[in-house]
Amino acid sequence: MAQILTLPVAGRRAAKPSTVEAAEQAATPLLEAVRAYDGAAFHCPGHKRGRGVSTDLRATVGDAVLASDVWLETGAYDRARRAAESLAARAWGAHRAYVLGNGSTSGNHAFLLAHLCDGDTAVVSRTLHTSTLTGLVLTGARPVYVAPRVHPDLGAGLGIDPTDIAAALAAHPGTRLVSVVSPSYTGVCSDTAAICAAARAAGAVAYVDEAWGPHLAFHPDLPVHAMAAGADGAVTSVHKLLPAMSSGALLLAGPSVDGDRLDAVVRMTQTTSPLLPLLASVDAARRDLAVGGIRLVERAVTLAEAARRALSALPGLRVFGSDELGVRLDPLKLSVDVTDLGLTGHRADALLRSSCGIATEGADLTSVYLVVGTGDDEATIASLTAGFRRLVRLVPRPGAGQLRRLRARTARLGSLPAPGPAPLTPRQAFLGTSRVVPLRAAVGEVCAELVTTYPPGIPVIAPGEVVTAEAVEYLAEALGEGTHAHGTADPALRTVRVVQP
Repeated sequence: MAQILTLPVAGRRAAKPSTVEAAEQAATPLLEAVRAYDGAAFHCPGHKRGRGVSTDLRATVGDAVLASDVWLETGAYDRARRAAESLAARAWGAHRAYVLGNGSTSGNHAFLLAHLCDGDTAVVSRTLHTSTLTGLVLTGARPVYVAPRVHPDLGAGLGIDPTDIAAALAAHPGTRLVSVVSPSYTGVCSDTAAICAAARAAGAVAYVDEAWGPHLAFHPDLPVHAMAAGADGAVTSVHKLLPAMSSGALLLAGPSVDGDRLDAVVRMTQTTSPLLPLLASVDAARRDLAVGGIRLVERAVTLAEAARRALSALPGLRVFGSDELGVRLDPLKLSVDVTDLGLTGHRADALLRSSCGIATEGADLTSVYLVVGTGDDEATIASLTAGFRRLVRLVPRPGAGQLRRLRARTARLGSLPAPGPAPLTPRQAFLGTSRVVPLRAAVGEVCAELVTTYPPGIPVIAPGEVVTAEAVEYLAEALGEGTHAHGTADPALRTVRVVQP
């Protein structure tokens, strides 16, 4: 087997499970309950195990999925779910775990609602997912944002520095919660152990949005995962890199968390009509990783490194690693800079999909983003390499002047503008009376909605912040380059909602 990427790690070391642990983790209570279901269905859903669906839907999703979309007797479901969650807690080193059917979104909402009240202060990384910002709207808390450090030459985000968290906590005594995203969308892993220590020293709850890191707990050469780093809570999207269905996630909690309160809030934020095949897929993915995680993750890392080497060898492509950035990176996320091809990431993404048979995770002005997971193999990596090789052949070599102009444009848009003052909390602005104005007329007004660019979904303007001229110019130029706006009532962003004075 090829040498895997070795990353600096603090904290726990993953270990091969004991025979007893492996035997316990081999159980799949939710999956077994769904598989054991039998009988004529006189309950929801109305398609009755696929009997009532259209032919084209059946051909798309298959008989087995439809037949497993059932409802168990409530007591049996509760018992199976609790057993599955107990196994998940042990697998991820948590005190409690909750299987989520609405992705990490509902986990972020639940944890924030369990720990924050109207007017509380929360120190939050500016590189937050939209669901954290909507959680702030739900709770009424006031965020103190901490921006990631940025590489001085490459313009790439370098994660959240623990000293910046400590400084924010010192400037805002009484902060109730610290929330950071790690790994980031680009795979940068912050020093979560030091961040959690800073939060504890200030008497705040430490929470990690680890949506992109469900695999970190299962291999010793990966960055330390949130619960091992000392987090009081974390959310992780099992579906992102592990073999679970889309939206399958886990909320994890440590022993310091009020379990009764968190139980109640999780119930409030989850549907009472869950898709059981989805929840069962989280249960099965947990089993696979808890029993054979080191082998599965090591294979994925080896494949990702093979892809990194192959793509880096193609003319016009750059795949940055931990050595170039000087930070810890998740090796399963590949950021492929296509600027030297004379393309924006958006244009490269469109060509890869339309002409090269490759569907990427996403793209921005400089790069396309790829995810290698435990479901990949040599054949998928070979197809990835072949697709990029075709892309390189499709694109004529850019001239020096074209490259200078492209680099100048992307450099201008490489970093988000600094947020404006925030006279209102996200909740006050979002739920208050608002009016619609043209984007350029919004300068100086207090924004009443979330304005983000995708990927990775970091807010350019958050509800409650004053709209600045810099933000408006950034948005106008970014959208002109093909960036997607998200969170606004007007998807074209010709207009924006601002607070009524």
